[in-house]
Amino acid sequence: MSHNAPISSKNRKKSAYSRKLMLSEYDEERRRIRRERNKEAANRCRKKRREKIEVLEKIASELQQSNKSLENDIAEMRKEVKELEGFLENHQCNIAAT
Repeated sequence: MSHNAPISSKNRKKSAYSRKLMLSEYDEERRRIRRERNKEAANRCRKKRREKIEVLEKIASELQQSNKSLENDIAEMRKEVKELEGFLENHQCNIAAT
C-alpha cells in the first residue's frame, strides 16, 4: 500500500457539505425555521436597542438644555446679588430711632 492511497470512506470525517446532505427534509426545515426565528429576534433586539439609544439621546439633549438654562439663571442671580450688595454698601440709612 503506498502513501498516496486514498483513505477509505469509513475513516474519513464527514464534511459540512456531506452532513448537510444527510439531513432529512424535516431537519432542514426545522433548521431553516430556527434560523429565521433567530434572525427575526436579532432584528427586534437591534431595533429595540436603537429606539432605547434615541430615547436616551433625547433625554440627554433635554437635560443639557435645562442645565444651560439653569446656569444662565445662576449667573443672572449672582449678578443681581452683587448689585444688591453694592447698593447696601452705598446706602445711608437716616432712620431715627423712636
